Amino acid sequence: MRKILFTREISSFPLHEFPNSEFRFQPLIHKVSLPLSSSDRKEIENTKNWIISSGNTYKILGNKNIRSSSSVNLWAVGEVDQSIQWGGVRKFDYSKDLVEALEESKEESFAFLGAKQPLPSFQENLKSTKKGVKFFALYETKPLSIQFVQNFHAIVFFSPSAVKSYLSQNQAKSEKIYCIGKTTGRFCQKFWKDVSWPEKPNRKALIELLKQDLS
Repeated sequence: MRKILFTREISSFPLHEFPNSEFRFQPLIHKVSLPLSSSDRKEIENTKNWIISSGNTYKILGNKNIRSSSSVNLWAVGEVDQSIQWGGVRKFDYSKDLVEALEESKEESFAFLGAKQPLPSFQENLKSTKKGVKFFALYETKPLSIQFVQNFHAIVFFSPSAVKSYLSQNQAKSEKIYCIGKTTGRFCQKFWKDVSWPEKPNRKALIELLKQDLS
């Protein structure tokens, strides 16, 4: 039985499609909500265009009771929360695609809602645009230091911060590594030889990749 480590919780994961694998779902980072001033809250709610690059942001918005109106346009890299009413949705696989769309847009002001320290490449891409993008830190990530006794056939990572958390207590060995996208994948290639990620950086594509290799 192959032991597979997922470094975050996955709802409705199709375990029955992997009869020869045993999965452990263990988050390696946790999110800490950051305080938001009344002026920042008002500015966010009055901004017509929101940029979101993490599923965690939608949860934080709900916890902080920050409401979007039907006039708010979502510019999303990755996941989109369909339960929220949006005026319009533009979805992108990577930040460079987002920046290209921003440059072509007639809109001038945007609010980035996300982590205190976004991925450096994402932050650099956004800062390179001539549009007005204001960053609002809604949460920060903290490592969960866990030392694993058992060996794993494969490990699935969803962010470079989770990789750093894992390596703080464990050594990179001969595991097969799967990643949600190329940013995390390229980071993992610094430590492991056998690293794969799907062409599209989303959960569905990642599960399809796992099926090809592990079913």
